[in-house]
Amino acid sequence: MKHFSRILFLAALFIPSYGYTAPLPPQGSNCPCETAVLSNGLSGNDILAELCPNGELGAGTEYVLSPTRVGVFQEPGLNFSVQEFKVGTPACGLFAEGFKPQVLQISDLQFETCRELVAASCNLKFIRPVPTLSEWGLIAMAGVLGLISLVAIRRKRQTT
Repeated sequence: MKHFSRILFLAALFIPSYGYTAPLPPQGSNCPCETAVLSNGLSGNDILAELCPNGELGAGTEYVLSPTRVGVFQEPGLNFSVQEFKVGTPACGLFAEGFKPQVLQISDLQFETCRELVAASCNLKFIRPVPTLSEWGLIAMAGVLGLISLVAIRRKRQTT
């Protein structure tokens, strides 16, 4: 049992940082870009409905999905984007060709809510990495397990 705790300790050292995922944002908060309106009368919800009819990406609609940016757009045409322009300054924006864009500074909580809104409205999937050992972690664990098995074999030979 003493060796097992050492193995667990070593395994914890080699779990890469990308193995941890952020919790989903709390439900009930709203995204300011949903109700923001462009000068042509289109709201954020209208733009999402046009870019993603029936909850799927529409024809000619492209998307960007990363930890700091989520956006759906048609070139040229409409764009609904949520992103961090600089670290710690999240914003959401509505863009339509020929009209003044609407860009709103938002809080970190609203940023997560807006990201989830765009992803859900267009059926985009956030891929959350599964915790695994890194390559060096696997090499080290194989070496440790080999040493443990050698010790166990020697003990058995000494007792017989």
